[in-house]
Order: sequence, then C-alpha cells, then structure tokens
Amino acid sequence: YDLKGALIDQKALSEPENEFDISNYSSGVYTFEFTTADGQKVQKKIIKN
Repeated sequence: YDLKGALIDQKALSEPENEFDISNYSSGVYTFEFTTADGQKVQKKIIKN
C-alpha cells in the first residue's frame, strides 16, 4: 500500500524464496502486508530511496 492506503501490488509468495521485487517502484514509503500460511497478518513499512 502507498501512504494514501491504495493497493499498489498483490503477489503470492512461495517458500523458500519469499522475495518481493520493488526495484520498479518509485521512491517513497510503502506498507507491505503479508499473510502467513497459518493466516497470521504481518505488516512491514519500507522506505525506498
């Protein structure tokens, strides 16, 4: 999500990699929300320069 709360992207990740490429994103602050296999939600804030 961007700072305005708009969904930017949505992808399914698979183990063991669990990588999310943000190289094509503009500089800014993003909030990532991940849902684990057991249903837990984890949020991380990323600042891209």
